[in-house]
Amino acid sequence: MKYILLTTILSSSLILLTACGGGSEANNNDKTPIQTKENVDYTKAETIESIYEPIANLSQQQGNIILIGTDLAESLYYGIRAGSNLRCSKGSYTKNSDKSITFNNCEFIDTVNDEGSSITRLRIITISGSISSKEILSSNSGRYETTLRNFKIKSSETGALTYNGNVVSEYSSNYAKHDITKMTFTVFDDETQQTHQLIINNYQLISNSLSITAKGNIEGNPENKIFSVNFISDIGFESQTAKNAFSPNYADITIEDTNNIRNSIKISNTINNQALIRAYADGITVTGYPKTVDWAELE
Repeated sequence: MKYILLTTILSSSLILLTACGGGSEANNNDKTPIQTKENVDYTKAETIESIYEPIANLSQQQGNIILIGTDLAESLYYGIRAGSNLRCSKGSYTKNSDKSITFNNCEFIDTVNDEGSSITRLRIITISGSISSKEILSSNSGRYETTLRNFKIKSSETGALTYNGNVVSEYSSNYAKHDITKMTFTVFDDETQQTHQLIINNYQLISNSLSITAKGNIEGNPENKIFSVNFISDIGFESQTAKNAFSPNYADITIEDTNNIRNSIKISNTINNQALIRAYADGITVTGYPKTVDWAELE
């Protein structure tokens, strides 16, 4: 069974999407497509950030919010199917005849260590929605086909994440591949009472020993406006430690507006191992760009 850390999933996702700007008012309908009247304005620096931040996250493996949620779901699913003693302090879960598992506000206690702290504290996690998965295992490889339906993760400290879609993952020695035809990922922020959403289409991430490539189409709704972009990324690392820390020595990320490829963002690596971000609105450099940031800001 794959191992998954629960300690960062909610906080990292809220930072990722709320930093991209406010979304629509919460409507609790996570399957609703992004429907807004106006496209984002590529001449604005905040628009550029709202686009490249989720793309940078989806271009990595360790902190990838979609893979973290999927791994959590699979860990719960295969643990329960194997007879683990997961107990809901409130709510329940049901093992269905079709081999799916449905969670009904299943509440349990999780442990967390804050960054830079050795103190372990407790928090409450609540799971809802359904998981179905099929695994094909051999002596040196594994394949998982997982479907999430309104799979919601809620923390006592933050808001709620909801996943709707299918993920196919393949693993072997120093290799992993993840394919998503379509997935809707939604964050509800308790503090602002707003919903932030990404729709991920035709997404693929391949991780080899010291490299990661990714591509796909992403739709988002920052500040009640819509963007749709295609992206492709190719990132290399000097060591496994650098890969785990998302500190590349080579990077080439290209993001293009699906309606106008002259609206684009390009991210590369500088000689000082920082991320160099270039942004263009209809082929003209956006004010405030190019700029450099530490890769840690994009982790």
